[in-house]
Amino acid sequence: MLDAAILSEPAPTPDTDRAAIRKAVPAGIAQVLYVVRFLISFACHMGRLAEECAMRGDLRPATKPFPKTIEIEALIIRIARGLKRALALRDMLQQRAATGCDIEPVQRRPSGPGGRSSPDRETDKPPHVERLPSAAEIAAELEHRPIGAIVADICHDIGIVPSDLTREQWHALQAVISTYGGSQAKLWPAMKHTIEAQMEAVMLDPEHAPEPHLPLIPRGSPADRRGVSQATGPP
Repeated sequence: MLDAAILSEPAPTPDTDRAAIRKAVPAGIAQVLYVVRFLISFACHMGRLAEECAMRGDLRPATKPFPKTIEIEALIIRIARGLKRALALRDMLQQRAATGCDIEPVQRRPSGPGGRSSPDRETDKPPHVERLPSAAEIAAELEHRPIGAIVADICHDIGIVPSDLTREQWHALQAVISTYGGSQAKLWPAMKHTIEAQMEAVMLDPEHAPEPHLPLIPRGSPADRRGVSQATGPP
């Protein structure tokens, strides 16, 4: 299972210091840190949910955004991998912010024929057995790959869908992926699997299955979004 230290969420920044930190962090880095921050929180949530489901012997609540054939070991590895990437990306961005240097937008480069990305990076079927990368491997990714691509991989690993976020958060996530060289196609498998899981539950037990909630619709009212913005804005 996931290490308890990895699953612990970072302590929130005191409100008294938030305004000063926003001024000190370059705009581009602040934009990405805002997104990485709620991805870390969601990854921690998914890790705890997976462990609880494994103890109860029913993985369905945790595996909705993943292939239904996924085993608990592979699920734990994926969530841990996404969390490790997010924590490493956060640390790298904070170190860069301390130098006063911002990050620049990156145009996504097509890597396959016809301007399409390589299939093994865009599908939900990994080319090899799931494994947890080392700290050195993650550091190499941060050095050589676009930030947007890493953020998209984190989303793919932790199975986040629009309904897990507010509209403000979802739009910020899409903007970071597109602005810094990632592909939003990585977001689709989790949505597809969630829809399939919801439809399957309705077909198996129409009377008792919960009402499907499309993952394509971010949750939250305008008032909710204002509250989230105040609570989880750029660190």
